[in-house]
Amino acid sequence: MIRFNGWPAHARPNAPESFGLPRSFTPVAPLRKFEPVASPRLTQQPANDPATLSSPEPSEVRPVEVPPAAQADKVALRNALDELEAARARVERDAQRVKDETRASLIRELLPVLDNLDRTLRAASDAESGLVEGVRMIRSQLEEVLVSYGVERIRALGERFDPSLHEAIATTPAPPSQAGHVTTEVEAGYRFAGKVLRAAKVVVGALDSRG
Repeated sequence: MIRFNGWPAHARPNAPESFGLPRSFTPVAPLRKFEPVASPRLTQQPANDPATLSSPEPSEVRPVEVPPAAQADKVALRNALDELEAARARVERDAQRVKDETRASLIRELLPVLDNLDRTLRAASDAESGLVEGVRMIRSQLEEVLVSYGVERIRALGERFDPSLHEAIATTPAPPSQAGHVTTEVEAGYRFAGKVLRAAKVVVGALDSRG
């Protein structure tokens, strides 16, 4: 038996027949280990590479042109809203005016009642103190109601005569310091909502031409 290095020829470890192959088997060259090749397109760049951090140049932004028809509609809408707001304000003013006129009409009807109470108080005697006190309370309550609705009494006594607030029914001789001033208030005047409901009837001091 032929031996190779102490091994029978048919039992040599590297012999083809030891693996059940014919003697004529020629082994191929051993395969080389696969080493991947980096692709230029897949090569990663460092995270802090300025090339990766720089953003592309923004394209030029062009303003959007509004069609003339749309611009006209926008102007028309704005005008319509302005007209609507003006109409709303006008309706509110008219409603307030009607309310003030209605109240003023009612207040004018109550003023003579207040005048009569004042006359009763001036004409009452001391013997009628109980009646006087009752009338004074009624007058005070009525005046409080009128004030709560915005009625304001016009100042007259001692004030300089103002034809827009006072109605002169007479004049009386007076020293120079009182000339042109109200010396007596005959009937009280009132105003409401910035308007004179009734001018105060007064006596005005005048210089005595004889003196």
